[in-house]
Amino acid sequence: MAPKRNDMAIEQLEYQQKKQLVRLPLKVQTYSGYKADERPVAFTFGEKACKVVELIDRWYGVDHAYFKLRANDGNLYVLRHRMENDQWEMVVMEAGQPLEHE
Repeated sequence: MAPKRNDMAIEQLEYQQKKQLVRLPLKVQTYSGYKADERPVAFTFGEKACKVVELIDRWYGVDHAYFKLRANDGNLYVLRHRMENDQWEMVVMEAGQPLEHE
């Protein structure tokens, strides 16, 4: 028996909610210029280490700083820094084109 249309919609919504709640803890190396943790320069999640090649955007919330960047693997990432406890999380990863080596 095929699932009912309503059941499929509920399953899809639950999947979307779970997907939005996924946060990957990171180890982040930062550049500290005129303030501490001014911007990320490299990060590691799991066994994968990435270097930041381009800082695309940054914005600040009440207790978080967000950084949209491109890493040396060609992917786009949004990293979130929770300033009160110095915790970093990856909130978005978007596959990009591999970068050419110079």
